[in-house]
Amino acid sequence: MFTFAGAATSIARAGDTITRHFRGIAAWAPAVLLLANALVTAWVVFYLHPMETAVFSDMRGYVLRAAEIGRGHFDPIHFFQPIGYALWVALWRNAAGGGWWLLKLTHVALVWMSVYLGWRTARRLLPGRWDLAALVLMSAQVQWWALASFAVSETLYTFLITLLLWSAVRWAENPSKRFAAVVGLAFAAGFYVKGSAALFPLLLAAWSMLRAVPDMAAVRRAATHLAIMGSIATLVALAHGGFAYAKYGQFKLGADAGGLNFVEGKCPSKHNFDNRGSRWWSPLFVYLGETEEKHWGVPFSDQSYYWREGWKCVRESPVVLVTSGRYVYYLFAGNPLWPVEGGPRHVAERVYEALFAIAITPLFAIGMIAALRCWRKPLAVPALLYLSLFLTVWIFKSELRFRVPFDAITMIYATSGAAIVWGLVVRVTQRRMRRRHARVDRA
Repeated sequence: MFTFAGAATSIARAGDTITRHFRGIAAWAPAVLLLANALVTAWVVFYLHPMETAVFSDMRGYVLRAAEIGRGHFDPIHFFQPIGYALWVALWRNAAGGGWWLLKLTHVALVWMSVYLGWRTARRLLPGRWDLAALVLMSAQVQWWALASFAVSETLYTFLITLLLWSAVRWAENPSKRFAAVVGLAFAAGFYVKGSAALFPLLLAAWSMLRAVPDMAAVRRAATHLAIMGSIATLVALAHGGFAYAKYGQFKLGADAGGLNFVEGKCPSKHNFDNRGSRWWSPLFVYLGETEEKHWGVPFSDQSYYWREGWKCVRESPVVLVTSGRYVYYLFAGNPLWPVEGGPRHVAERVYEALFAIAITPLFAIGMIAALRCWRKPLAVPALLYLSLFLTVWIFKSELRFRVPFDAITMIYATSGAAIVWGLVVRVTQRRMRRRHARVDRA
């Protein structure tokens, strides 16, 4: 008995010492991790892989559209993809006199702000100091670094999705009109960069109302705040339409690629050509070797035509509604991160993809399932954003880089999953220790 008591006292003292040291580390760790993230991102973007050395495919499209906008040449084809990132490139390259350094600096800042906002969200959702683990995962997100070194929209979209996540969690914790307005603004701004979270407002509205029932005062407050979100988003959409009408002579509320993307996801033809000589073949289908071609008699920008053709494919083969579930899988594995290719950086990315699939994805699944089980709490809000992504890629298509802008959520839920697994391990270990001590005492 004396031996066990002495051992328990020693363990308690050691635990107190470790706790004191951990508190000291926890005080300065966030600043160090955030600084390290900024330095590594800057090194990747400015030195390891300057984005001006890889202007092809999507990058070439954004850069050409930005250059035309900068010269005052406005062609309706600019709206084939969301115009937000092309405007972003035009703004910063014009400010730099045609150079790249300001645009690259914004990519460094956007990654840093995504990490910071993701960590601040984790502090509100995770127990104890598990937010530091989430910060480690976010500050070392290799794919954020990789995509920041290309002129693609994912870096800007990552920041806007993380801003949307942070503001939606703040609003869910303590509903206020201010955060409701930020939610509406972040969603609308993100929609004009990429449309991967297009269904989030519907899910958030349904969740808000279900959570408020049966308190009618809470229902009215939620309805008011949802109206504010919708009003702000509508103002942004009208501003987009007004800009399009003023510069292009067309009132447009969105991009034109949705119909073609629907055809890609639901029809056998993955390598498509239109009557203007444009070609569309997504990196996922290139990697999977899905090569069936089709030459269309109308331009890709004719959304209504391609939506109708997509629905024809669904009616002819309804099983595609089931097989389209594969696009959720391809968010996490089964294809490389495009456009990263070649060299040591590609090897590092592939190693990270393997670690992500083996370690982070299972923990993320555990954390997300646990969040959905306590669906009334703010911890469930990030799941709504992820579910909107799942639904969108099921409707259209996916590839691994479509998930990357949502990885603040991925890391928060992966950390939550790790906390759950660790708690289970601790409980099992304690139970075994108690049983062992009980056997010794009986002896």
